[in-house]
Amino acid sequence: MNNFNKYDFLSDLEDSIRTEQPEDIWEMVHQEIDRECIYYSDCFDIIKALNFTDWEDNEFGQINNITQLAFTALYDFVVDNLNTEPLTENSQSEDDVFVLTDKKAFALFAHEINTKLKNIIK
Repeated sequence: MNNFNKYDFLSDLEDSIRTEQPEDIWEMVHQEIDRECIYYSDCFDIIKALNFTDWEDNEFGQINNITQLAFTALYDFVVDNLNTEPLTENSQSEDDVFVLTDKKAFALFAHEINTKLKNIIK
């Protein structure tokens, strides 16, 4: 049985947003929620995990099926909990934050940091 974990979903979503850096974050959010709500059994797990019981007042209008209900529940959860802040909390300005999107550049950077840390620990 597949149990839905709202915190795992949110963490994966935040990671995907930071990795892919989409122009429209909310379009990506909608796509990821759509993927999560494909099967009815998953929809029931989502609703149960989110304890979603009040759907009368939502921004999507009338809900007619379990898929729409799960989408609305998950969307409300994401809106309330999504953290789109930069990866580094201690940065003073936008110039202090950079993102490595090239896998080779990231691997080299990670290796360099790992080497420096090993030297510090010695």
